[in-house]
Amino acid sequence: MRIRAAVLIDARHPGQTPAPLPGMKMLAGHPGYVLAPGSAGTLMGRRIRGVWIVVEGATSRLRIAKDLLEHLQASVHIDPR
Repeated sequence: MRIRAAVLIDARHPGQTPAPLPGMKMLAGHPGYVLAPGSAGTLMGRRIRGVWIVVEGATSRLRIAKDLLEHLQASVHIDPR
């Protein structure tokens, strides 16, 4: 099984709370987690400090995707140039 993870930011307003993902639906019974259409199927995501962190490829096994999201961390450093 191949799993991809990504950090999505709002390039026009970096650091601000990003907008909802297109087609996003809350994951029933799991507050803070969402499902949305992705480029290769469904992705699962959660918002952390001004970004979306998402995984794709494990959503057929929601437990694996949720466990992965619980342990992933991200740092975004914006160069003011």
